[in-house]
Amino acid sequence: MPPDHPLPVAARWWGSHAVPEGGHLHLRIGPLDLTAQRNPHEWRIAWNRDDTFEDGVAKAELAVVDHGSETEANLERFVFSHTPKRLTLRPRLADRPVVSRPITPLHIPAGEQVVVFISSPLWVAFEVGEEGRLLKDLPIVRPSDTWFGPSTLEGEVCYAGRTRATLALDPPPHPPERATIPTLVRNESRQEMLLERINLPVPLLSLFADQQGRLWSEGLTLVREGDGDMASLHIGKGPPQHAGQAERVAPPRHEAGHRILARAFSALFG
Repeated sequence: MPPDHPLPVAARWWGSHAVPEGGHLHLRIGPLDLTAQRNPHEWRIAWNRDDTFEDGVAKAELAVVDHGSETEANLERFVFSHTPKRLTLRPRLADRPVVSRPITPLHIPAGEQVVVFISSPLWVAFEVGEEGRLLKDLPIVRPSDTWFGPSTLEGEVCYAGRTRATLALDPPPHPPERATIPTLVRNESRQEMLLERINLPVPLLSLFADQQGRLWSEGLTLVREGDGDMASLHIGKGPPQHAGQAERVAPPRHEAGHRILARAFSALFG
């Protein structure tokens, strides 16, 4: 059934939408196909994920329709005395750190620095009402789990990812189901550094949308000062300069504190 009120296909799949009673909001982004249906006393959210999805070929399509067919796939029901009319889709970064492994490891000589553009998978949050009550928080692409730390006793559960670790934005690597994290890696030690894995503290990062609808986090700076595997981590303020004029569309999941940064600092490279 064609949508009654189609929205333009665009990179901006997030935002707030008025959904009439009995109406549906459909979103297809990357491998994720989901429907939110508004009834008088419940929101029904159903979703399905295509396991054959190939990374890098994603599109985002969004529509609000007055009537639509119901789906029972992974259905969840959220009940109200009267359902709020407005449904907000909000992009979010992952709820755990992401350990990103460059497809080809990078050698960074002593005294050198480089900006690496790393993409990270997105979640989509469903919020209702003017106050933004969270109903559901769902990964668009579910990363696999991994362990990051010096031993099986010391470390944390993270998500695993692969990255091209590009050093330039031409062509721009901005699929709609991922955000770009500009990461300055500075090797101030006396030895060459082999960058094989980076533990990105994405729950501490906000999301910003640029004028083209591409999503960015704050810039990160990782400084390796000694000859060991220690590094210091700094999170920039506001959108990165590469994003130009950009607006914040999602806050961090957790505020950065000294203790959180200290734990990240001790296990950035592995």
